[in-house]
Amino acid sequence: MTQGPNEGLTQATFEQGNASIVTDPLGMVAIANAKGRKFLDRIGLEIGQSLCSTLCPALLGIAGGKRCLDCPAITDQPKSNELIIGGDIFQVNSSPIIEPSKQKPTYVNHTVFDITEQAREKRKKELLKEALSVFNRSRSSREVLVRILETAEKFAPYKIASILELDGAYGQTNTVLIQRKSSLKGSYGKKHSPIITARELNIAKSPLIKQIIAEGKSIIFNSDEHPDYLTNLPGTKNMHWRLVTPIISEGKVIAIFILDSDKKDSPFTEKCTADLQPFSLIAGDALRRERENENNAFTDKLTGLYNRTYMSDRLDQEIQKVRRQKIPLAVIMADIDHFKRFNDTHGHLAGDEVLRKLGEFIKRTLRRSDIACRFGGEELLFIFPKTTTDEVKKIALKLQKKLISLTINYQGDTTLPPITLSMGIVTFSENMKNQDDLLKVADKALYSAKHHGRNQIRIFEKGRFMKV
Repeated sequence: MTQGPNEGLTQATFEQGNASIVTDPLGMVAIANAKGRKFLDRIGLEIGQSLCSTLCPALLGIAGGKRCLDCPAITDQPKSNELIIGGDIFQVNSSPIIEPSKQKPTYVNHTVFDITEQAREKRKKELLKEALSVFNRSRSSREVLVRILETAEKFAPYKIASILELDGAYGQTNTVLIQRKSSLKGSYGKKHSPIITARELNIAKSPLIKQIIAEGKSIIFNSDEHPDYLTNLPGTKNMHWRLVTPIISEGKVIAIFILDSDKKDSPFTEKCTADLQPFSLIAGDALRRERENENNAFTDKLTGLYNRTYMSDRLDQEIQKVRRQKIPLAVIMADIDHFKRFNDTHGHLAGDEVLRKLGEFIKRTLRRSDIACRFGGEELLFIFPKTTTDEVKKIALKLQKKLISLTINYQGDTTLPPITLSMGIVTFSENMKNQDDLLKVADKALYSAKHHGRNQIRIFEKGRFMKV
């Protein structure tokens, strides 16, 4: 038999370290230990007030007004329920008290346990399992990233969340892959669909980006105190706090996870960054997998350069940017000189080795923002976004000069003859309608270089083809 509330029950439960609250048959609070009184203070109740009217509708779904001892959750068997208060989670175990002098229950003991951390860990495992399920069944990183941003809100309440790719599969850098506005009540009033963008940001020199890449660690900072940190990120103009977590794949930071809050006091803690870490790993794997798939679909297997399908898509994208942003765009069409004669003399396997080594050389020599493609056979096309006529001339001359030192060994002991390139340069102009017009002029510039002796660079400038 359990002692009644006036016979040591409160002291016993207090010694167990839990909050204990005892109610009379009508559900009124009779007594409580020290921790129980603190819990009552938190929910705004005092001794003599009804505990059932506060707890039961939320815990058990039973309307207030019933006798506490008539509650099915008490009479059938001792019951355990969860209650959420201010973001913390409590487990309430309710059981009848039978006094020694009586044969039936006269009071109910409610023991309260703070299970916030256990519940968070359990929920995190469930959400992690869901995210892994999405990762396993989805081929696109978009669905995975959407789920991760939805999940992040449960651990770190934000106003807007962004995932920023630092080195995209298409050669773009600093691209906002996805954004999501908060769905919490009071933030925007209703749920919002993710915003998928292709906006590029000029933030490569940001001290924040440098720190994240160098350290590979999460940081939390006050945006008002660091106005130079990613000020051009869409939708974050009036934010006050920011949490930034690196997304790492194979030991390299490939993207960053950014949460912004407009609260004056930071809602982000070190616990938030720890909770988000496993989800950032899933995001990294999703992005890496998509990059690999895209590389397989858009990469020429022999040269390692982009193939013609990718070239056509990317050229359309860059031409659209030229029209939208009024920025320069240049291309070089190149051809390996006397390549047919080379194949006839040394064999097609040796010719394949030349294409492989030339592809490696080009990727080493061009800038990271440049796009090198195999146009067909021994013809190549290089795309130079945001590059002026003078700049592309210097790049072509540099390529020509460095190519002289390229040595190609074949089958171990055979050094193949040096190779040279003929190159035709053209910049996109307003009178060009599309990429076909651009490529036609580039092809004519290349023909002019070959016609004038090969190993030459010719550019279409001022209405005619001129030697560089």
